[in-house]
Amino acid sequence: MKRLFKSFSGVALALSLMVFTGCSTSPDVPLEPIGDSFKFEKIALNFEQYHFPKTKKYQSKDDVERKLNQSILKHLKTNDMFDGNSPEKLEIIVYWRRIFAGEDLPFEAMRSDKIASPRLGYDIKIVKNGNVLRSLKETELFHKPDFVTGLRYFAFLTEGDEIENRAIEALGKHVVNKIKDFKKK
Repeated sequence: MKRLFKSFSGVALALSLMVFTGCSTSPDVPLEPIGDSFKFEKIALNFEQYHFPKTKKYQSKDDVERKLNQSILKHLKTNDMFDGNSPEKLEIIVYWRRIFAGEDLPFEAMRSDKIASPRLGYDIKIVKNGNVLRSLKETELFHKPDFVTGLRYFAFLTEGDEIENRAIEALGKHVVNKIKDFKKK
């Protein structure tokens, strides 16, 4: 009986140590301070497209990348967050999935060459001397156009690259706002 009690108490002690060890929290390690402005050269764009329209031509991957770079740089400068000589560099990867209306439908006759809002994601890093000071990754984002643009889209009144260009501008502003949020941490 004593052996059974010792075995049971040993197991109970081990379990309680595991529970209390697992529940303990480590103290918050302060983050290294970051500056107010950053070096930014260009994004890395991961561009996907699975449907290739036969009746319309849209902007190229290079056009999307160039416009994204311009939008991010514009918003960095507007917020006084750009410094080409800063030791803190922004590394930004953008995930862009071009969508066409009905592209997932089973019959080709049901698919459209009409472009829809893209699926988006990004990975932002602030790097200094090879060390990542801050990072944020978001995926599966969807640009939702404003009400009027949405109505124009469904009435087939949108022109060419309009929806993507609005998504580019919105994403550029969103990314810079997320970088501003790093200062609050």
